[in-house]
Amino acid sequence: MLARLSTQDATRVTAADALLLATRGGAEALGRDDIGALEPGRWADVVHVDVDDPAFATGLDVPDLQLLGNLVWAAGSRRVSDVWVAGEQVVAGGESSRVDRSEAQANVAVAAARLRST
Repeated sequence: MLARLSTQDATRVTAADALLLATRGGAEALGRDDIGALEPGRWADVVHVDVDDPAFATGLDVPDLQLLGNLVWAAGSRRVSDVWVAGEQVVAGGESSRVDRSEAQANVAVAAARLRST
């Protein structure tokens, strides 16, 4: 988004470019050759995106580039319903399966109270 804003050119970075930067580019930045692409011999993470959202109002029967643009630029993380990392489901129905949300919220409330009292 920074490249698009700084140049005031919405076509400066395409959705495909952004996805490649986040996947292959992220793996390269970490010096990893076992992640970053869906290929044999690499770890695969899978994300299920709920498309019942205004970001996909045009439907799914659109050209691939438009669908990818909707996913990258408009869908947002709140549309992620399920995630599997290295074969283990870590998000189910939009909720982490590794973190107890009630406990985390209680810990945040305690920390916030402590910060307010200082």
